[in-house]
Amino acid sequence: MTLGLFSCNYVEKRQKAFDETTSHKDTKIQTPNDSLVYFLVDDYPVTDEMLKDKTFNNSTYLKQVGEVYSLEKAWFTNDRLKQTLVFQLYTDYHRMETYHFMNTDIPRSIVEKMELSIAEGKFKNMFNSATSEQKINSFDGFIKLSEKIDENYFRTQKGIKLGSDKEELIKLYDKPDSTLTEQDFEVLKWSFTGDYNLTGDFASTTPNDLKKKMVAKDSFGHIVTAYFKDNKLVGQIIENDIP
Repeated sequence: MTLGLFSCNYVEKRQKAFDETTSHKDTKIQTPNDSLVYFLVDDYPVTDEMLKDKTFNNSTYLKQVGEVYSLEKAWFTNDRLKQTLVFQLYTDYHRMETYHFMNTDIPRSIVEKMELSIAEGKFKNMFNSATSEQKINSFDGFIKLSEKIDENYFRTQKGIKLGSDKEELIKLYDKPDSTLTEQDFEVLKWSFTGDYNLTGDFASTTPNDLKKKMVAKDSFGHIVTAYFKDNKLVGQIIENDIP
């Protein structure tokens, strides 16, 4: 339905920019006088224009399913892929957290990690966190409220998509910091120091602390949590810290 909102010219321009970006997907940056290896954090080709709140009532992207609210998030879905992308937004469209999952097989911890709210107070103008069960019971409803977009937006700038092999992510990020089993999912997690934490007013880490681990460039910190079944990616969370 809403796919009609995207003109052919717009999709062609976005695809061209996307192809140019993904041609550098394996780039790791080593500075001449530095033993550290930097990398650019991954992202989806969804544009800031697409992330704009389309309402005019200062809604902070408000969506409601029953008594549960989604605030400051942009939801996108694709019916053919049966996949959804959710962006937790901060100032100037900074993507603090990005969730990508199959609509039919969602890891419980993805649902539990996502901040959803219950309105409280005399005028229902105060929000507290929803419980895990409230989140789970409302989640299908939020997917149905998601904006429908082209399937090209569901592949990251580094070429990662649901269905990618586990080895593709290990090649990008090296050995994971942790591996665990959750329900039927194998969960791999990588945590990276951002280069903003190495220098300047925000410095909290020294190169010696990193033990030859890669550093996220132009970042305050970067975490990737990936969910696999039969060594195939079925969901992921990308986190980009703020100071």
